[in-house]
Amino acid sequence: MDIQFKEYPRVSVGTVAGRIDAATSGEFESKLNDEINKGYSNIVLDMHDVDFLGSAGLRILNLTKAAAESGGGKLVICDPSQQVVESLKIAGFYDVVIPVIENREEAIASM
Repeated sequence: MDIQFKEYPRVSVGTVAGRIDAATSGEFESKLNDEINKGYSNIVLDMHDVDFLGSAGLRILNLTKAAAESGGGKLVICDPSQQVVESLKIAGFYDVVIPVIENREEAIASM
């Protein structure tokens, strides 16, 4: 799993690649927490290159969503891979718990 952030004045955009599973969820959580701790309560995750999103990753997304909302912001996923879409739908997260927006520009504008 790899995640790189680009920070804008109101939002931090993370580009995520690889697998988000039990083995990588600790790093995923740590990097998301770093952005929250920097004061970014609006986070966009571009998940186009995510090969697998397991239950550990879903848990981290839910925790990050709660942290973002407690700071007055939100968490949005953009351009998800088919694997991410399937995991989000199975968990009941897709557009119910976490908004999913097709492209990065629209996701940033939604903040």
